[in-house]
Amino acid sequence: MPRGKDQRASEGEQASPTRFPETTPQMLPSGDYSYTLEIVMKTQLSIGKLIEAVDGLKSTQKGQAAKLDRISHQIYAAIAVVVIVGTVIGFFAKSINDLITHYVLASVSQQQQTVSVPTPVPNITPTPLPQQQQQAKPKSRATH
Repeated sequence: MPRGKDQRASEGEQASPTRFPETTPQMLPSGDYSYTLEIVMKTQLSIGKLIEAVDGLKSTQKGQAAKLDRISHQIYAAIAVVVIVGTVIGFFAKSINDLITHYVLASVSQQQQTVSVPTPVPNITPTPLPQQQQQAKPKSRATH
């Protein structure tokens, strides 16, 4: 059984309208996209500047990383040199100490040999004889 328009409307389905509203449709700027294009181009320019700035930062960071690597290698080399020199000095410390001590003592003894200290000359005074001592004593008693 074919259904008619009345039967469809009665069952809850909407029927197509016979009249349309009499308002003017909204005017969209379909032909003039210059404003949108200008915004897109400015955004693209800003993104290009940001990309260039990020690339510059990347290259600067690479240069600084190379400098830091070089400095760290120099520090490791300096530490290695100090350790090697310390090990050699520590290994030969007794020999070096003996050599320095011998050099210092040799120079001191050489200086003592070159400087001649005059030897004291004893004063020769006549010692009185025992008889003269006895005679000298009574005279000193008589004078008192």
